[in-house]
Amino acid sequence: MSKSLGNVISPQDIIKEKGSDILRLWIANTDYTKEMTISDEILTRTSESYRRIRNTIKFLLSNINDYTSDGQIQTEDMPLVDKWILNETQNLQDRVTRYYEEFKFHQITQDIQNFCTIYLGGYYLDIIKDRLYTVKTDSMSRRSCQET
Repeated sequence: MSKSLGNVISPQDIIKEKGSDILRLWIANTDYTKEMTISDEILTRTSESYRRIRNTIKFLLSNINDYTSDGQIQTEDMPLVDKWILNETQNLQDRVTRYYEEFKFHQITQDIQNFCTIYLGGYYLDIIKDRLYTVKTDSMSRRSCQET
């Protein structure tokens, strides 16, 4: 894009059309050490990523409303799939910490998006829906996925 060619997209236009959160996410996703590119297609993909992350968080929050921390479940007593996602979450946390130390901010948002899309949305959340919706609210199985 070039201002002299008149093909610049102003931040105000992006905010007006897509919202400030989309602009923030695009900036966070972009490697600031290289040339930053923007287009309608990139902003559309950013909007889709934002929607997936937001929907994942909404699902998680909507399923912990009746959770209490009374008598926490020990990790060794959890179903294997809960242990697996806890391990993947710890791996994500370790990578995010390292990326902050290395100033690789774009990598943080990309890894979080992948985690929400692939590990949570594409696998784990589909598996736990049965436990959340059909099992008794005080069952160990349901509480385990809520604690996870």
